[in-house]
Amino acid sequence: MPYIIARAKRNKMMFSVCMIDLDDFKIVNDTFGHGMGDKLLIDFANRIKLNLRSTDLVARIGGDEFVIVIEDIREDDYLEQLKGAFNRIHLAVDEEYELIPGKTVRIGMSLGASIYPIDSAEPDELIRKADAAMYQIKQQKNNRVNWWQIGVK
Repeated sequence: MPYIIARAKRNKMMFSVCMIDLDDFKIVNDTFGHGMGDKLLIDFANRIKLNLRSTDLVARIGGDEFVIVIEDIREDDYLEQLKGAFNRIHLAVDEEYELIPGKTVRIGMSLGASIYPIDSAEPDELIRKADAAMYQIKQQKNNRVNWWQIGVK
């Protein structure tokens, strides 16, 4: 993260830290077993990577949680750029996952994002704010308009 911040400062650009949690993933593990759950997590990560730039960071941080860092965001249209990236990220769950031949499952996701330097210039604070935004939007999953949220409300 310090290198990403240094690059953003040098290039006068913004970046976003995104935290993702898969919705109702426990059901997959409970129904199909942890081996199939792990397969789904790998497929999910691969789908995200296909839909983002090779320079964007995608990492699983544990369980069914992922962090994504979207770099090189321009200040003049950062919301539009992020919405486009979020739409591409969502492609990872638009189609069902085939865990075993003939058996598919559908999952959802919740995403919280923070933006450098708007939300903070400190790595830990950016991660905390993205995580808090993700937690807030996940709490509203049954009656939310968007599956993502920028910043803590």
